[in-house]
Amino acid sequence: MPSQSPTQKLSAFVENKDQLIIVKTIETTAPINLILHTSLTDLDKSKMEEDLLHIVTMWKMNLGVGNSDDKKTTIELALVRDFIIDNYSHLTFGEIELAYTLSLTDKLDDCQYFGFFSNLYVGKVLNAYLHYRKIQLADVIRRQEKAKLLENEKNNKPTPEQEMELTIELFKDFYNQNKEGKPITDVFNICWNYLRAQVKAGNKDFFHRWTNPQKADYEEAIEYGKKNFQENLKLDPYGSQEVDKDWKENQIKKSARNYCIQKYFDDMEFGKIVKNIKTEHFL
Repeated sequence: MPSQSPTQKLSAFVENKDQLIIVKTIETTAPINLILHTSLTDLDKSKMEEDLLHIVTMWKMNLGVGNSDDKKTTIELALVRDFIIDNYSHLTFGEIELAYTLSLTDKLDDCQYFGFFSNLYVGKVLNAYLHYRKIQLADVIRRQEKAKLLENEKNNKPTPEQEMELTIELFKDFYNQNKEGKPITDVFNICWNYLRAQVKAGNKDFFHRWTNPQKADYEEAIEYGKKNFQENLKLDPYGSQEVDKDWKENQIKKSARNYCIQKYFDDMEFGKIVKNIKTEHFL
């Protein structure tokens, strides 16, 4: 499937009214709304030329330059109109009006008016607007994609029931691992983090010597962690190299926490543990 152009992405974005709250300023919403209008290329030619000439005339008048009905002024305005048609027909009427409004309020760069309403001046204004629009649209599209990512994360997040079932399965695997006499390999300390969260929340079902270790038990666990770290280091072909201090401390703490879980499992029946793991813990 071909990738969407910025305009197509923006169209889909604007159609989703709920997401428009992401856009907070008039400067941002104006290009978004106007870019989705019909461009000059897709309009009836004669009507488009007539309307564009009117816009060009209003542009010049807004600069404080009076328009006369002489032939020279008419030709000047027609030249600017034709210049826009030849070089900026992908813009909409609204965008052209927005471009000169932004230039008059000094919100575009490098397009000051020096007394000559020429193709050079008009081109500078419209090019400055296109740069401005590119920045505004890129910002909005980034916000849209971020909002979509957050929405997808929310939609893909497991339900409390699914989280509970997954947690029970993990506990079961690690419990059996411990019963087989193998060290627990819970690299993310999932069991420890769950049990500690319940203990800190005051859940008495999980109060135990090894889920709330005191000084002596804590020191025992740390000693295990240090020993386990050294043993793993010997198995690492690069283990003789200097080890980052923070990483080493983190690995020791991980092993110490898993040691506490092993001691907890040694003293508990699996059925009793599972009975106390409940859906409301994952809300």
